[in-house]
Amino acid sequence: MALNEKSDIPDTVYHYCGEGGFKSIFKSKQIWLSDVHHMNDSTEQTWLIDKARKRLQELNQGDIGQYIQSINVNIERMAFDPHAFCFSRNADMLSQWRAYADDGEGYSIGYSSSWLKNQKHLHGRHYVALWEVEYDEDRQMELLNHYIDQYLTRVREGGDRRNEGEKLILAIYSLSAACKNPHFREEQEIRLMIGEPRNKDIYTAKANQRGILNRFYRDNEISCFSLAFPEDAITSIYLGPRHSAKNDNSALKTFLTENGYISNQIRIINSDIPYRRVHDERN
Repeated sequence: MALNEKSDIPDTVYHYCGEGGFKSIFKSKQIWLSDVHHMNDSTEQTWLIDKARKRLQELNQGDIGQYIQSINVNIERMAFDPHAFCFSRNADMLSQWRAYADDGEGYSIGYSSSWLKNQKHLHGRHYVALWEVEYDEDRQMELLNHYIDQYLTRVREGGDRRNEGEKLILAIYSLSAACKNPHFREEQEIRLMIGEPRNKDIYTAKANQRGILNRFYRDNEISCFSLAFPEDAITSIYLGPRHSAKNDNSALKTFLTENGYISNQIRIINSDIPYRRVHDERN
């Protein structure tokens, strides 16, 4: 288990979405893992990569400089682009409703984390993992130093420098998608992630083995992977604090049944948040 693949991820994790996203997910029975560079944090991936570059530069001297130099040279050439589908620990959080679920009119979909974790065993030719996002900068550096120390130990013990270097660069880029600016801490985010090489020629045979999951481009530019899920992967649906079906969810249950779900096996829960949008009545 990677250092930040935490064992205390809750049994159910939640994806917030609006009406359109909700219907698309339930009809297609797929989730789309998107290139993290198109997410709402402008420092996605660069937040940790910048720390890694600085740390590697600090180490690029003395007796270990010979091992670090090749990592500095190849870290950009062997870059990975992480793709992620985002969840939260919290099923009913006002900031999430407002930001991602039609200002409280949408949904929070509960997924079984055991099903999500199992995907890493089903797609062996892709790097797939369920990681909890780390917001603490000290912990981020601890994780980064751990992977660098692992690399140094292995090459000093006679490990193949190229292979071990690939492992370290993969670890750094994977970690970069699981570390965010502390200002996003409130989201309590958990990510299902896939790593894809930016320059497949560098990975030659390994690259040719990749592609178990279906890759496509959304809106003609956003790289995505689709991942199908079984009906029982969804355990619950929370209705937002401003959702129109909070008093009568019969239409929602019909929708679930029509799309192959057993509606009485999915808990439908109303948000407890007394939120309403206050309109600006000024002219």
